[in-house]
Amino acid sequence: MKMRLLTIYMILALLVVAIGLSCENGDLPRGDIEVKATLCGEPWSGDVQYRLDMNVWPTIDGTSVPQTYSGVGIGSWTCHNVSGGPPGAYLDSITPSSGQTLSEGGTLTFTINFGMGRDPGIKFATWTINGEPVDANEPEEPYKVNWGDIIDVHFEQHVTGCIGQEVELIEASELVIHYADEEGAWVGLHIIDDLCAVEKYPEPVELMSRRLFVDEQPVERCMEFDLEPDKPMLLTAERTWKLVNCTTYEKTINWLRIGEDPEPTNGDCVVFNLRFEAPGSYIFKLVASAQVGLTWKVVDIDDLDTTDNRDEGPPLYILVEIDL
Repeated sequence: MKMRLLTIYMILALLVVAIGLSCENGDLPRGDIEVKATLCGEPWSGDVQYRLDMNVWPTIDGTSVPQTYSGVGIGSWTCHNVSGGPPGAYLDSITPSSGQTLSEGGTLTFTINFGMGRDPGIKFATWTINGEPVDANEPEEPYKVNWGDIIDVHFEQHVTGCIGQEVELIEASELVIHYADEEGAWVGLHIIDDLCAVEKYPEPVELMSRRLFVDEQPVERCMEFDLEPDKPMLLTAERTWKLVNCTTYEKTINWLRIGEDPEPTNGDCVVFNLRFEAPGSYIFKLVASAQVGLTWKVVDIDDLDTTDNRDEGPPLYILVEIDL
């Protein structure tokens, strides 16, 4: 009986040793993990830090791509904690998403996708009257404008980044209009806000949203406001566009049409219409500015340089002579 038990114990001991040797020889289920990277959709190689985790396998801390890790345990793996990468780039995504399963004998590939750092910018170009550029002037020498004339502002804008990729850009165009007369006759500001009043060239991918404000209060088409003498009023036209990176756009905004013209000579593509009820001479000071951003956050971590996000043009002085 004792010999039989001793024989059983010896057999069990040999099985334990055999299993141990089997583990040491790598007979447990294994697979491979590849880590790659792209920059603007193209393969990229270089130094980048990342972490690969699986709950029953030691953490793998990677330092470069592309890289292959052979013979790792099967199960659900996650790629995360990415830092570094191409200079001036940002982490766009990791594909596939976290929690991907590695099967026995298989290969799981994680791709770290980088985009080039984006930088929206805008710059004042010129004032125009009826589409003709005019230089900045002084209050003593205002431009005389007539019934039906349109006051327009041009800006140049862009977003740097991966060439050809689409990007959403938020912009706010502002006009401060100052009716420079302490005791002037009534002037009304009528909202038209035609879709064609704010345009870009070349044509953008899409206009995603539009809003209009008077003294920072939201307003709608057909509303009218009194333009009080010697009290500047702030007009704001907000737009969200889908544009193409690395394209320079010329933005035009037809802010004002002089007079209510039922058959406008220069078209109806304006944001506001100035109305007058009495003959006379009216002096206006106009100050135009615009700002752009990827978001309206105070600190936009996706924007490489916020110093070029806003620009303001020189004042324009106009004289309106009404003879009703």
